[in-house]
Amino acid sequence: AVVDYSDGAFTLNLSQDGKPVAVDLVSAMIGHPASSREDRKLTLTALGGGVFSAETKLAPGLWQADLSAVASDGTPWTHAIRFRVEG
Repeated sequence: AVVDYSDGAFTLNLSQDGKPVAVDLVSAMIGHPASSREDRKLTLTALGGGVFSAETKLAPGLWQADLSAVASDGTPWTHAIRFRVEG
């Protein structure tokens, strides 16, 4: 899983062995690792090719995304990743 934030969009790229992963539902709980003050839950929209995105406003700093997805066969997937928003 690779995440990116730019121009007001949080983007997730899900692939395995270079191929897009097929999932039906992707969500992310995003917040600062040391505080819950700015936590928010996003439901990501599929853009195709294993890329999912949601609009949100994030201030500069260190953030954590707790990702959740459900594969088309019902298998759940979770992953936590930290990323930095430059400002």
